[in-house]
Amino acid sequence: MNISKMAFNRRCSILAAVLFLFGVEVVDSKKPPELLKTRRIPEIGVKRFEPLYIPEVRISQGRSGDPIRLQGSFRNILAHGPSNSTTRFTRIVFGEKNHTITFGIDIPRIRIEADYILEGNIIVLPLVGEGRANVNLREVSTSVWMIVEPLKVQTEDGEREVFRIRDIKLDFAVEGMRIHLGNLFNGNKLLGLTVNNFLNQNSKEVIGGIRGAIGRSLAEVFKRIMNEGFSHMPTDLWLI
Repeated sequence: MNISKMAFNRRCSILAAVLFLFGVEVVDSKKPPELLKTRRIPEIGVKRFEPLYIPEVRISQGRSGDPIRLQGSFRNILAHGPSNSTTRFTRIVFGEKNHTITFGIDIPRIRIEADYILEGNIIVLPLVGEGRANVNLREVSTSVWMIVEPLKVQTEDGEREVFRIRDIKLDFAVEGMRIHLGNLFNGNKLLGLTVNNFLNQNSKEVIGGIRGAIGRSLAEVFKRIMNEGFSHMPTDLWLI
């Protein structure tokens, strides 16, 4: 095998490993999405891709006087739809000690169920509540940037090399959103209806105001998930 082919295989293998842990199948594009929806790989900590379970996403956005100020979190998140994702672009730059990877993922629709607790204000309205949240997102476009580095670890079979995500950044854009937050203002139906209607009528402004906080929180979540998966997969499984 010549050097250029080895480099190509190395690049494809690392990208396949990264996207695999994001639930995106790029090795065989002919595989039906149903395989991703049902696939479980407990040996590497992958329990399921659909629905995707995320323990918690924290939100800390803005200060007193800002148009959008929110503190709180979404917990026990079930996201339906990520298994239908497709890659928009992939790039990898090799370094002597680590590799920089960027890729984009498009998801047509995501339906989210979660518990929430939030306090703050959205533009002109206060927002206080704790309960169930239902969110529908349309045309989600995600971009991920990360630094991947090899790491030596001790296993039962001796020393092995695995990948580790050293740093990760995530950004996203959403074309449309419908949201319902239950039990706003301790169950006040009139105030709850007013706030939910306002959120839906101003969804792009709301998403734009909190996407930085959500992106940072999701990046930490995926970094933890991916490093757990990588810890079970030595690099010699990927580097052909």
